[in-house]
Amino acid sequence: SDVCSSDLAVSGVVSFGDMPAAGMSVRLVPGGGARESWFDVAETLTDGAGRFVFPVVPIGSYDVVIAGAVARPVVPNGVTHSRGVAGGPGAWATVPISVDVRGFNDLAISMRAGVPISGRVVFEGAGVAPAGNTLRNTTLSLQTSRPTRREPAESPSAVIESDLTFRFAGVPPGRYVLRPSSAPGGWRVARS
Repeated sequence: SDVCSSDLAVSGVVSFGDMPAAGMSVRLVPGGGARESWFDVAETLTDGAGRFVFPVVPIGSYDVVIAGAVARPVVPNGVTHSRGVAGGPGAWATVPISVDVRGFNDLAISMRAGVPISGRVVFEGAGVAPAGNTLRNTTLSLQTSRPTRREPAESPSAVIESDLTFRFAGVPPGRYVLRPSSAPGGWRVARS
């Protein structure tokens, strides 16, 4: 029998705690660790109530992937604005689904908070280590060590403080490599 394309929709609502996750990027990627697929990645945004829809999706297994900061809605005088970040940077969710001839509707996804990561820059070797002010405000980024289609599009970033410490506010789970925007003269990144 023929299947109407509207029967193959994937839809749902995304929340963080008890509030809708408005304006979040929702990605649909092949599930089960599939590396090759004719259906690569579909992406949409949640509306003001956290709802999303992929109108036509081929039958198969997928992961619904969401990552980013969740804006906290503020409703002064009945007008909704976004202010502050409820989920913090790095809020995330990954949900495996199987789409059959009925599609997959009314999926409820709760995002989780990203984890903070902090550390200190250490210089090893015979040379004189540069003063902390030399590296102050140098940007560090966390890049996926094995990029896949499931990773968030943006890399988390932090700056090195004058005491050589750094802190990433929230990071979704994964394997990362720490990369500085630059290294002081005569030094290189040996490991991260």
